[in-house]
Amino acid sequence: MPSAMQSNGTRWLTRSVIFLLAILVLCSLYFGGGSRVCPPLCQDPKPEPTPKSSPTKFTLGCNHAPRNKRVAIIGAGSAGASTAYYLAQAQAAGQIDPCINLTITIFERNSYIGGRSITVQPYISKSVPLGTGYPLVSNAIEASQASQSAHQQQPALELGGSIFVKVNTNLVNAAKGLGLTVQSASQDQPRATYYGWSVWDGSAFRFLSRNGDSWWTETRRLFNRYGLAPFWAQRLMKSTVGQFRQMYDAPYFPWSNLTAVVEEVGLGSVTGVSGKAYLELKGISELFSHEIIQAGTRVNYAQNLKELHGLGTMVCLATNGAMKVKGGNWQIFSGMIKGSGAELRLNTSVRAIRTLDESKTGARFGIVSATSSSELNSQSSDNTEEFDDVVIATPLQFSKIDTNDLSPSYTLPEPIPYVKLHVTLLATKKRIGRSYFQHAIHESPEMVFTIPPNDQYQYDLDFFSVSALRNLTNPQTGEQEFAYKIFSHREPDKMYLNRLFGGDGWAIGNISWIYQHTWNAYPYLSPRTVFDGPALGNGLWYTSGIEPFISTMETSSLSGSNVAALLVQRWENERETLDLEFKGGL
Repeated sequence: MPSAMQSNGTRWLTRSVIFLLAILVLCSLYFGGGSRVCPPLCQDPKPEPTPKSSPTKFTLGCNHAPRNKRVAIIGAGSAGASTAYYLAQAQAAGQIDPCINLTITIFERNSYIGGRSITVQPYISKSVPLGTGYPLVSNAIEASQASQSAHQQQPALELGGSIFVKVNTNLVNAAKGLGLTVQSASQDQPRATYYGWSVWDGSAFRFLSRNGDSWWTETRRLFNRYGLAPFWAQRLMKSTVGQFRQMYDAPYFPWSNLTAVVEEVGLGSVTGVSGKAYLELKGISELFSHEIIQAGTRVNYAQNLKELHGLGTMVCLATNGAMKVKGGNWQIFSGMIKGSGAELRLNTSVRAIRTLDESKTGARFGIVSATSSSELNSQSSDNTEEFDDVVIATPLQFSKIDTNDLSPSYTLPEPIPYVKLHVTLLATKKRIGRSYFQHAIHESPEMVFTIPPNDQYQYDLDFFSVSALRNLTNPQTGEQEFAYKIFSHREPDKMYLNRLFGGDGWAIGNISWIYQHTWNAYPYLSPRTVFDGPALGNGLWYTSGIEPFISTMETSSLSGSNVAALLVQRWENERETLDLEFKGGL
């Protein structure tokens, strides 16, 4: 190691402990995000608005025949909202041909905006037997006005993608521009126990942080166990993320071939190997990788180090400056859509995309949509509309869109495996029971992250993480309770929860509210170097090709802004051709 770094050991260790605490304390709020609205990606000590490419800015009026551009966007999550938003931004900045009459229509099959970034209101749902789930409650709360008023004091809890960081350029700039209130991701955590976050391997605690410890005390404990590994891991993460950040800027942005740009910025060798192999190659200690970094990969992506690729591993370390929007991150995407002027159609599913004869209809595609589940099964309910461009801003394999009538010239993405993540939110007056941990400590930690005891372990632990989110006040009893969030590979049942919260008693009577949901949260980030690009053919665009590369709210937004830039670029090329034709006719 360079001697200069060794001579500054104390300073680096202090920075490392801040970094290490952030890894686990903050990623407990992720899916990890998602859509793969999920964990944040980028870190930079001096964030600035990211420069995009510089298309032509129009200052004169239309100098050739006006033309319509009808854009359909399927999905109102991060990618779909961003596509509409950045198209509108480009038009407002004079970067789109003034001869273009642009209209944007967003189809969303759900009753809410945000995709995998939605909130749930504590206590507002009626209790149902465990295992049956709940009707999904989101920002459009399905409750009576009186019920909402009774519980309006209770803070909303994130069910999906929960945080982003200050250099997640798209999200930060949008939140600021929309005037949303942003707060630290960790400010609501109770911190009422002796132990803070912890790492549990199913039979013993590998590490326990203490809420009352000073930075120096924590630093000494970390140094004694892991040496300088936290610093070297942080340094590696900054370097890797720096390579990714190039994808925001010219000459790489906008990219038409994701596989090619990943290679060009030097990330093919990172996504092509497992996290375990990448850390070993870069000299990060096996102990720190197994115990700390792997706890982060499991809570962010429900995958062990040997299963996900190196870039996914690095993402789990990029946590500095984590924040959230007060009231829910879905407000970013709602504001984007409102600001775009797009026509939003909630509760509207797209049944089919059809290729049209453009010479006869003047449009490339016909979109067949329906506004209710009953209409989806009725041939008479078809509502076909014509569009020039279609952006599929949702994983195609879960969309149930019929593409059989598309021209064979279009190349559709192959299905890829997604993680089915079970998320449980609950309110209880009890903390995690010591008996679950075989009374290994005198008081249970506030947050528990799990790791397998070794790389050969073939069984699933009960959960990926259990985290105390914040204090609540039960509106019926007035008693203080705690909001917990559980990420697990299966839906918790009564016995499962009793083991966690019951102690020597019966836990279910102490749980006053529970909300369970299963997500197709994010892809399995297996090592790979080939990714689906944004263009599936002439006028058909796809944003979810970025998800096997990395799945976060920010990267989904980046993918949407990339498609918007490609559309603007193509329209500019069309304008140049029309101008030549116009001049030739004079």
